[in-house]
Amino acid sequence: MTDKTEIYKALSAFVAYDPETGLFIWKRREEITRWDKAFNAQFAGRECGSIDKHGYQVIGFSHEGKLNRLKAHRLAWLIVHGKLPDGEIDHINRNRADNRVANIRDVSRSINHRNVSMLRNNTSGVTGVCWHKTKGKWQARVKIEGRYRHIGLFTYIHEAEAAVKAFREKHGFTDSHGEQS
Repeated sequence: MTDKTEIYKALSAFVAYDPETGLFIWKRREEITRWDKAFNAQFAGRECGSIDKHGYQVIGFSHEGKLNRLKAHRLAWLIVHGKLPDGEIDHINRNRADNRVANIRDVSRSINHRNVSMLRNNTSGVTGVCWHKTKGKWQARVKIEGRYRHIGLFTYIHEAEAAVKAFREKHGFTDSHGEQS
């Protein structure tokens, strides 16, 4: 058992997870010390965690004297499946704070990258399509496993968009890949 697994398992004993809503609630602790009593007064029965700068829900938890900020989606996976995910957790609807069990899946990094929002620097309005200045045409390309695959050059943007969508569909991208968030 890895150190992280041990910490996540320890945290799982202190929270209640609702797989339908994705919410985590602090459980009431047995009042052995004054700290337990103070915890119960302030936190028991309340929702756990906060949203980090990347949009993920994180839960602060002190384990063996060290404060840890643990990702709620990984904790949800552990509680439901009994182990941490083998790969990355993909939020199917791309809402990183939505930790319902129906919205998370254990995937490789490559598959996770097939479910991303449109990049902020996109100027064409279509993911995978850009203007090829020297050719004077719309270029369609898709990045798979770190490499760009050239699909073609097209006179009209809607042709390039159709080619990109067909390619992504054939290669297992989600329907919402590349949409604006």
